[in-house]
Amino acid sequence: MYSINGNFGKVRHIPLPPGHQFLSVPELPVPFLIASGGWHHCNDKYHIFRSAEKAEQHLLLFSVSDGGCIKLDDDTVISLPASSVAWFAPGCNQCYYTAKGEEWEFYWLHLLDSDALKLHEIFPSSHYIALTHTDSIYQELEALLRNRQKNLRDFQLETSRRFSSLYHMMLRSCSHTANLKHGDPIISDIIQSMETDLTRDWNLPLLSAKYYISVPQLIRRFKAETGLTPHSYLICLRLQSAEMYLHYTGLTIDQISRKTGFASTSNFIMQFGRYYGCSPQKYRESQ
Repeated sequence: MYSINGNFGKVRHIPLPPGHQFLSVPELPVPFLIASGGWHHCNDKYHIFRSAEKAEQHLLLFSVSDGGCIKLDDDTVISLPASSVAWFAPGCNQCYYTAKGEEWEFYWLHLLDSDALKLHEIFPSSHYIALTHTDSIYQELEALLRNRQKNLRDFQLETSRRFSSLYHMMLRSCSHTANLKHGDPIISDIIQSMETDLTRDWNLPLLSAKYYISVPQLIRRFKAETGLTPHSYLICLRLQSAEMYLHYTGLTIDQISRKTGFASTSNFIMQFGRYYGCSPQKYRESQ
């Protein structure tokens, strides 16, 4: 299926639950299904080639450092720069390796084909795009590597949620590098950070100190960008995540409350009722 030449360096893999590697379709109707993935720190002995006949999955390479190379079908070689992501579609030859005398650090993900995965919209005219907000992207990739879900359904739900966040960040990066009009960069950065850690206490004085703006100014700019205060926006993110847990898992209301960052179960139930017009339990029963 593929070839690896030599003792190429260090590697970590996303831990897969039993039976996951044999799936061709997800057990759950999740938008994205990660088949495998991991992190490499490679020397110049590293070389991967997969023929089009064997390449049945999307491949994404998130390049942390310089040193990576991509060889195209016409024998053109592209140097993959640091802080970028490249993509191979299913059914195309895949050849990537470390340049002679170099070392290369990168993450990789294999994903099954999906109607929701429209990467041609991210890569309209280039073989890779530069990434913005790389710290948030690498945090999501590291969270995937730390995923220890033993239950197959929980694993698919969690990895799909994580990749959805990555996908959103890539779309934003593409818009940024294409010099398209985009919103307030500070608010965009705060929103991306919120999306990657719903359980954190997002303290406004700390955020204002980090970005050197006052709390009132932060709130005004956030409302101008989103129509909501930072607190209300975070509540919406938490409730949307809770909705997925209610719909796709058997977790208790208490467990979902903790996983999505609410201060208490009673607060979760109250906020959910305001947003959806019913209790979490009634919402689950109606699905």
